Amino acid sequence: MTEPSNPASRITRFVGTLGSRERTRDDRTPSRPARAPIARVPAPPAQQAVALALALLSAVLIALVVNLVGISQLQHLTSQAQLYRELRLQLAEGAAPGGPTDAAGRLTALGAPVAVMSAPEIGLGNEVIVNGTSSAQTMQGIGYRRDTVLPCQSGSSVLMARSGGYGAVGARWAHLQNGDRLSFTMGEGRCTYQVIDRRLAGQKPPTPPARDGGELTLVTATGYPFMPTGVLRIDAELVTKAYPAPAVTIPSGALPASELALGVDDQQLFPLTMLLEALVALALVAAVLWRRWSPLKVFIVATPAAAALVLLTAQNLDLLLPNLI
Repeated sequence: MTEPSNPASRITRFVGTLGSRERTRDDRTPSRPARAPIARVPAPPAQQAVALALALLSAVLIALVVNLVGISQLQHLTSQAQLYRELRLQLAEGAAPGGPTDAAGRLTALGAPVAVMSAPEIGLGNEVIVNGTSSAQTMQGIGYRRDTVLPCQSGSSVLMARSGGYGAVGARWAHLQNGDRLSFTMGEGRCTYQVIDRRLAGQKPPTPPARDGGELTLVTATGYPFMPTGVLRIDAELVTKAYPAPAVTIPSGALPASELALGVDDQQLFPLTMLLEALVALALVAAVLWRRWSPLKVFIVATPAAAALVLLTAQNLDLLLPNLI
């Protein structure tokens, strides 16, 4: 008579049978050859230079946006603080410009401070106005159109400001309403204007002022920030005493196109070209050093020079943008 088998021994025999089957299956499976390591071949210097040049171009475009949206606001604050100190000293000495020319008859330098504007209704206080309306001047502050009279003087005065970058004073002007008051301080004294109208291109301008009166036109861009679709003009009339205007020095229509509304200063193309050539040269040098030095050394040497060139290029690109952006 056969003895009943032990359950534990049956489990042991079952596990052993599975192990033998797996070993048999592994023996029949062909072994796979080991993969050979992938050799990394460095790109030719020309390809490395092109890659670095494209990377620097991308950095320039990013820096352009960052500079226009963010850094430009800080640059505007710095310029305004310096210009305000300069103009306050000139006002104290009685040497502030009274128009496009100084007391000696010489043309006032472009970018020189000529007046201060305040508009409490829109939160604008002590904004310095500079001589000229091209991109370089509206980057500093409000630009004074040189073929018109200064604010507070008898006649028509025109001021321009950016609507997006560099303080975006024009964006504040867009909130002015009829009846709002604007205060100015210049070399001859102080005055106040009152807003009377807002108009777009093609709309009828106000009636010219009387001989002893004055009018002011504020010019900025309309549309989304940094995407202008037109020009907004805000008209105001002088409600205080007008000071006598100097003789006409720059006749109407004699200004270059860069100082008109949405004008572009193409004189900045040459320095921009030189900066772009410097970026290309830096990319070539970095590509050669990449084959001779370690990547860390190349990064340490090339990064400061690349950052400086990228920021300078972005600022010069800002000068090529329309003067009201």
